[in-house]
Amino acid sequence: MEENLQNQNNVEEQNQDKEKKEQFVDEKNPQDIVANEQPKIENQKNQDFEKIEGDIKEFLEQSKSSNESIINNLKDTLLRFEAINETVSILPEIKEIIKTNSDSSTEHSMALESRIDKISTNLENISNMISEEKENLKNLITNFNEKNELLIGKMDSLLSNVAKFSENVMKVIEYEENLLKKREIEFALTQAKIYNERGLLLFYRGIFSSALNYFIKALEMDPSSPEIYNNIAQTYTKLGNQQKAEEYFKKALEIFPDFAEVYNNLGLMYLSNSQFELAAENFRKAIDLNPDFSEAYLLLGNSLHSLKKNDEAINNWKKALEINPYLEEAKEKLKIFNEGEIDV
Repeated sequence: MEENLQNQNNVEEQNQDKEKKEQFVDEKNPQDIVANEQPKIENQKNQDFEKIEGDIKEFLEQSKSSNESIINNLKDTLLRFEAINETVSILPEIKEIIKTNSDSSTEHSMALESRIDKISTNLENISNMISEEKENLKNLITNFNEKNELLIGKMDSLLSNVAKFSENVMKVIEYEENLLKKREIEFALTQAKIYNERGLLLFYRGIFSSALNYFIKALEMDPSSPEIYNNIAQTYTKLGNQQKAEEYFKKALEIFPDFAEVYNNLGLMYLSNSQFELAAENFRKAIDLNPDFSEAYLLLGNSLHSLKKNDEAINNWKKALEINPYLEEAKEKLKIFNEGEIDV
């Protein structure tokens, strides 16, 4: 087990600094504050933009409705002017009818004709004024429509710009959210590393219950780490809980099926419980994944010897020594066998 975790031997030397780092991270975590406020900020921005867009749309609808009312009123006025013009146009005919059907010598007829002439003259003047006003109204309507279309075009452009601006703001918000998530992940991984290293220190000192607590904390911060699952499993092995140890070894392999050390540790657990076939099976898997795994060859030899397969056991002990000539246990096994002290 010590060989499996030898890459972390310098943990104890750095423990005090890392304890300070963990305390600082635990007590001051600005990411939590940002994470709590971020949804509120995003929701308020969305509400503001929706209100702006709604107000502009309402203005446009009211503007169109008002414009249509004005245009309808102007059209009605023009129709009235047309009716007056028609009246003016038939006055000369009425005058001729009166001349034809009346006695022109009578005083009454002459007075009537004179009044008709005056009315005709006044109506002609009014008609001329109406014609001028009609042209003015037509020009006014034309200009009004042109300006109104220009205004609507500008408002459409404004709406489009607001929409683009809103889209860009949402992109910024999305970027900030992704950045926040990245920082949260980095923070969690840092915490997991601190807890895991503390657990290793306690594990090396034989304080297995406390080590287990730190490993579980590390796993909560980084539930996808096969190394932490492996450390928890080895701790359960030390605590004599094979069922839990086996469970966590297998979880580590679900995440990382090519983890040779986990197969080796699982085999070691089976070997210590005299489950020699299962032990040998897992040691072979470790060797398949790492052909230079000297400890796996040594332990496979031990399992095979327990299964009375001494020739295979000897070959594996020799292979272990080829890879690591300083592996004393393999030397002792071969020495004992050569002296005939191993029961064949």
